[in-house]
Amino acid sequence: MLKRIGPVNGRDHSQITPEGAVCIIREADFPKPFPWELEYNCPVHENWNIVHTGRLIPECHAIYVCNDNCLRGVIMTADEMKGEQQFSAVMPNERDSINGRLEQVTIDGVSRVIDRLPYRPKAVQVFLVCMHHFVGADERYIFRQLRERYPDIFFMQCWMDPIMQKVAKTPEQKQRYQMMLPVQPLPENLFHVNVLGDDLPLPASCDIARLLAGHQMILRQVQDCQTFAEYKAMGDGWLTLVRSPLAVYGVSRLSRASRRPYLYLSVPMTYEEIRLRLTELMTLVYEKEDENRETSVAKKLAAEEVKAFAEREIPECEAAFARLREKLTGWSVALDYLGCVRPLSTARLLLDHGIRVTKVYADAFDPIEEQDYLWIREHTPMLSIASTNHPRARYVAPVERGMKEKVLAIGPKAAFFENTVHFVNQIESAGDWGFDGIKCLISRIEKALQEEKDPESIVPLKGLGWENCVE
Repeated sequence: MLKRIGPVNGRDHSQITPEGAVCIIREADFPKPFPWELEYNCPVHENWNIVHTGRLIPECHAIYVCNDNCLRGVIMTADEMKGEQQFSAVMPNERDSINGRLEQVTIDGVSRVIDRLPYRPKAVQVFLVCMHHFVGADERYIFRQLRERYPDIFFMQCWMDPIMQKVAKTPEQKQRYQMMLPVQPLPENLFHVNVLGDDLPLPASCDIARLLAGHQMILRQVQDCQTFAEYKAMGDGWLTLVRSPLAVYGVSRLSRASRRPYLYLSVPMTYEEIRLRLTELMTLVYEKEDENRETSVAKKLAAEEVKAFAEREIPECEAAFARLREKLTGWSVALDYLGCVRPLSTARLLLDHGIRVTKVYADAFDPIEEQDYLWIREHTPMLSIASTNHPRARYVAPVERGMKEKVLAIGPKAAFFENTVHFVNQIESAGDWGFDGIKCLISRIEKALQEEKDPESIVPLKGLGWENCVE
């Protein structure tokens, strides 16, 4: 694992100040506390990338059309995942890239891969890359030709183009949209609600699943599908839910095309917002059950059901917090945006329950967290916001074990920068949501307090939990 500090030419890097990489929330701009400029890439890789996400589609093959210098990272990821059987590459050379033949090289290369596969994939994700932008390749022509050659295969038009990361839709947003296209509208089934665009599945214990079950409705997720046909059959769902901000673009387009509703249920961590989001969901349910029911009536019924549900759940959360406060005596907490989908919301929840959160690691925030940002500024103005990408982030001296205050981290980047052996090793809030998610988080914190982990051997591993989603 790479080291972020250490003596070089007799100079102790721990003495270099992390100026510009850390600020207090009272002085932090929202939603971008740090400017976008030269970035440091710390050796924490537990987040999912386009290779992991693409593997969620069953009976699907991925083909990357890329020069070998950039392709090596993708190949290493596929090897680490033992996903060689679902992965191929087409590697144009320099001449192919500049002589005007890149479209034909791409088409022929992808065709050769498909023809040589030992099986016939139901779907293929073809990843174009930066050089296709540079030479002005006609992507529509490429995919039109591929669909004509292989009418039995569903082609997904994906991109691996980091040059567009901050000026257009990101590769992750484009890929997730393409992954949703097979879910074309089928005759509606009142009892089917879909979850699309998320890496990690909602557990059966989550608030959403339990409330829907009370109305004989079931959640269906890509992680439950064993075949491509099962995945396409999700087209009969009357409602689509999405938690990942990377997937909202795709789900919203799918909703407009199908004329069926969707609901963005970001991962709220405060009681008030959880109740609000659940009420929005159940209002749609009551309206669907009786299409003659007025929205005001449906909203009233939903609010009553959610209120009763919350009155059962909140005391359990409060009891868990009471136990946790006692166990965290003498500890501070740091958390990051990889471990928590809503880091400010999570920090607010913990602070509001007497947990001493001292640092949040994030380079930007989702605008949906503005109220959480304002609340923390008012109640804990000295809370630190620390960049993970700023070049000087690598000079932030870690807490020496046993020498200073004990730190518990939530998320792999917080664990890395704080150099703590007590951390909750999770990404994307572990897929949890709502009151159930709060109780699960508290349970993981309690477990992290009891056991030690070595961050240097854990956090560089790619794609935390992906194998549990594809088995």
